[in-house]
Amino acid sequence: MTGKYDLLVGLLSATDAIVVTTDTDESTVRDDYREWAGSGTLSVVDCASRSRGVETPDSEDVRYVSDPGNLTRVGTAFTDLLDRRSGTTGRVGLHSISPLLVYADLRSVYRFLQVFTGQVRSSGWSCFATFDPTMHDEQATNTVLDPFDARIETRETDGRREARVAGLDPNASEWMAF
Repeated sequence: MTGKYDLLVGLLSATDAIVVTTDTDESTVRDDYREWAGSGTLSVVDCASRSRGVETPDSEDVRYVSDPGNLTRVGTAFTDLLDRRSGTTGRVGLHSISPLLVYADLRSVYRFLQVFTGQVRSSGWSCFATFDPTMHDEQATNTVLDPFDARIETRETDGRREARVAGLDPNASEWMAF
C-alpha cells in the first residue's frame, strides 16, 4: 500500500474538514482523523456504509448516501455539510475517486468532479482526493485528474513510502519520505 489514504488523513487533520468517503465507513474515517491529532470539526459524507447494508440515520455532521454512484445525492449531501460551515475555511477530502468510476460512467464522474472542485474553491476551502491510477486506463486517469490543480503521487520503495507533487511546475518535485 502506498499510503494515499494515510497521507490524505494527515493533510486534513490539522484543520476543520469534510470527508466524502466512497469506500471507508464514517466511524473509521473519524477514528483515523482523531489518531492523526485532528483537532478541528470533522463532517463526513459516507457512501460506503449503506452500500454494505448498514442502515444508519443522518446526524448533524454525517450524511449517508446509498452508494458512490448516486452522484446527485453525494453532491447534495456535501453541499449541505459545506453550507453548514459557511464563513469558515478548512479542507475537503475525497476518498476515493476510483469507486465513483465503478458505479458511474466517466463523463458523469468528470462533471461531478468539475462541480465538486468548483464548489470547494468558491468556498475558500482546499480539496484533496485519492485515486488509484492502476485501476483505470490512461484516458480515465487524465479525465478525472483534470479538475484538480495538482496531484500528489505516492509509491513504496524498499518498504518506504514516498510522495511527490506533480502538476504545479513543469517538473514534478523530488520524492520525499512520509
